[in-house]
This record gives sequence, C-alpha cells and structure tokens, in this order.
Amino acid sequence: MRTWKWIGRSLLWLVTLVVGVCEIGAIGITVTGQWEPNTVTNAVIGNACFGVPFIGLLWLAIWDLRRLSNDGQPPRRSPTPPQAPPEHRRTPRAEAASIPKEPPVEPPREHGDWVLSRPDRGNPPAEYAAFAASSGMYWTIVGVNTLLVIVLAIIIPTAHIPLIPKALLGLFDAFLIFATIGFANMARNPTQLEIGRAGIQVYSRSGTYWFPWQALESVEIMRLEAGTRHLVGWCSNPELFPESTSSGEGPRFLPNLNAVAICPLNTLHTRRHLVARALHTYGGNRYRDPSKGLSR
Repeated sequence: MRTWKWIGRSLLWLVTLVVGVCEIGAIGITVTGQWEPNTVTNAVIGNACFGVPFIGLLWLAIWDLRRLSNDGQPPRRSPTPPQAPPEHRRTPRAEAASIPKEPPVEPPREHGDWVLSRPDRGNPPAEYAAFAASSGMYWTIVGVNTLLVIVLAIIIPTAHIPLIPKALLGLFDAFLIFATIGFANMARNPTQLEIGRAGIQVYSRSGTYWFPWQALESVEIMRLEAGTRHLVGWCSNPELFPESTSSGEGPRFLPNLNAVAICPLNTLHTRRHLVARALHTYGGNRYRDPSKGLSR
C-alpha cells in the first residue's frame, strides 16, 4: 500500500511538472504571436487547455506535500459538525481537550429499541467529541471541473475539428457536469463522526446513523481493504446494514468479521489516537486496543 501511494504521488508531481512546462510554452507562443491563426480565441483556448489543469494539479500537489509533512494525515482544520446548532459547534481540538479525564465508566449493556437512522443528535450537549472531514478538496475539484466544462463549451462550437471528435468532447463535457454535481454534494455533506456519552453517531451523504452503546458489544480501530483505517463495531443485528453503499460512504456490513464498518478514519481531519482516546473515555471497556492483542 505504501509503494502504491508513492507511485501515485510521483505520477501526480510528474504530471504537474509536465503540464506546467506546457503552460509556459503556451504563454511563450501567445507572447510571440505564433498561434495559427493568431486570434484571441485561439490564444485563450490554448492557454486554458493547459492553465486550468495546471492550477488544479498544483493545488493537489501542494495539498499532498502538506499531507506528507503532517505524517500522512490531511491538513489540519477546525471543521464544524453538520446539523449542529451554533451553540454546540466545537473544533476537534476543543473536543479533544474537553474529554473528561476521569477513569472510563462502563456504559450499561441492556438492550433497548435501536433506531438505525437518527437525524437528531444522540449525545448530550458538550458530552461528545466530533471529528469531521474537510470539504476543501472537493470544492477544488468542483472549481477545476467547472472551468474545464466552460473551456470545452467554448472549444466544441468554435474549433474546426471533425464531427466525431466534437461528439466525443460533448459526451466528456456532459460526464464532467454530472461528476461536478456529485463532488458538490460531497462537499456540502462531509463525513462527520461523533463519539459521546450515549453512543457513536455518523453523518454521511447516505444518511445519519446512530450506534448507542447499549447496542455495541465492542469497537476497534483496524485496517480493512486497501489498508484504510476504519472504526469497526460488533453489534446486534449487523446484517441490517448493506455490504456496500452506492456513494462509498456510510456504515456497511463486514460478512467476514460479522461486524459493521462504522466510519473510515483516513478522510477525517484528526489523529488516530484522538479517536482512540474518545472511544476509551466514552465507551469504557467496549474499546479494544489492537496493540494489546485484543483483536479478533
């Protein structure tokens, strides 16, 4: 997994460098007036074809460098939890600092009615730690895609190219429009994980899910497919959750473990140990530390 990450990182930097050199060449051609024919439209289209991708790739490269300097974690921010009243919004640092320091208390294990989808906040105010994903990268992709859609919308009717390439460019432009709408929805509804006195709550594009401590037997942070860290829980009736989600978000059933992958942690702007600390404080003995040989 680490090798593939470095391969992807190297390709990102290489493509950014190549596109940047191409944009410098396009600027040089514009300055010397060597476009054929040398019109303002050709100059704008020629520079936009390289300039727009270069801006997006450069932002991704800078974001990746910041992630690399942050020990593999996304750049730190202070996100606000979705669907939270203004008086209850807290930054992750404040949430971690407000976690009580007293020894963890084991929540009661009696089972009650469990509502899988709960739109309101399940934990009492000021008695939960919130960890959210950033929407900055998604909004950047939306901006880059929007510029590409505009550039293609100018090129398709004005460029002197055959009909078939124009049709293919039109299909690609339509695909970019639908992709941009999807990324905009992801940016408006970033994943949010809340761990509190009453249970665990997940906000995602597919819905809001509630895991009260009474329904959870144990929770653990573990690596699943592709090496991504997930918060995994063993609970009653895990088969109520789907084995996969269409949006790639939200809890899902793990048949091989007979458990539920509650939330991926790699997308959250926080450190793994802060999530573990919140689980230990609020979940009591339900949290099992894999480093102590308690994994199933």
